[in-house]
Amino acid sequence: MATKPLFGLILVGATTLDLQIINRKSGKVLERAHRSTIMSDELYSEGFVPQEQIQNMGHLLNGFKQLLADYGVETFKVFGSTTLANAHNAIYVLAQLQTATGLKITWLSASQEAYYRQISMRYTEPLFPVGENKNVFLISLSSGRLSLGYYQGDEQVFSRSVNLGAVKLASELDELADDIVDIKGITREFIHSKLADYTTLLPKFEDADLLLVSGSFALEQILAKPIVSVTSFFAANNEILGDPTQSWLDQLRLTASQVDAVMPELLLLEEIARMTRTKKVGVSHQHMLHGLILEELGQLDNHEILEHARELGQRFGVEPKHQAAVLKFAEQLFDRLKALHGLHGRERLLLQVA
Repeated sequence: MATKPLFGLILVGATTLDLQIINRKSGKVLERAHRSTIMSDELYSEGFVPQEQIQNMGHLLNGFKQLLADYGVETFKVFGSTTLANAHNAIYVLAQLQTATGLKITWLSASQEAYYRQISMRYTEPLFPVGENKNVFLISLSSGRLSLGYYQGDEQVFSRSVNLGAVKLASELDELADDIVDIKGITREFIHSKLADYTTLLPKFEDADLLLVSGSFALEQILAKPIVSVTSFFAANNEILGDPTQSWLDQLRLTASQVDAVMPELLLLEEIARMTRTKKVGVSHQHMLHGLILEELGQLDNHEILEHARELGQRFGVEPKHQAAVLKFAEQLFDRLKALHGLHGRERLLLQVA
């Protein structure tokens, strides 16, 4: 039976919900929908998703279901972010959303999120310098996490993730705001201390030619061009952070609920720009869903997954020659015994990673 040409992907995040409808034959995105859920510190301060936010998510998901039905989409998948998966009431959230919508939600792990974000930026971002001998850092931000990938030319060298996002930072700093006069200075110190251990775990790298960032609403607004010099980025940062908070609502076109995350986000990116010693800073509009779409369309060769596995092995002292020999023999056994085991590409990849 022929595969239906249209399919849909939904991502349920801690603060947003996204839907894309794609034509499987052409790869073209036919419809995009982006909705914001109720912003609440409760998820980060206490670890629980509030009941009101769960109900709002259910309402928005039912709206997405109707949109899928309008397009005649019968095949679709729903993924939930790792931030929600790590909530204390994650099982309750899952049960409530399934009861309200009938949808089955698959939680993404932190490593999966990092992978799909990197894939999305690497293969669908026009600003990525393909074919050029450049050192590039790809940074993807979510409300509670930061993922970093380092590329030399077109080859990925390493990737890392850390539980550090603008909304999470804003929540952690909220209790200090009433007692501290220099909140910007304290925020800088707080971010620096959070990144200190993270940076010591990074392998050696050359100074970056480009720091490309996705998931930053504030950065999209303050940069005069898609790519600017790091000096221009620091100047734009200082200018906006020197303005009263009220002016951010007008200048950055943000909602009141997003304003609290502006300063932590920009100061976090400032610290990363210094850490990577980058020459330029750019903003990417690519979304994690693009990585999921590439996988659904069968357009990935699993190279990045194997690089992640090799890099993880190196991090824990695996002997490279032994690793290469075991990998080679495992692949040969799998391929030569295919008539017996009847397994396919996904299972071969799992064996390679193991």
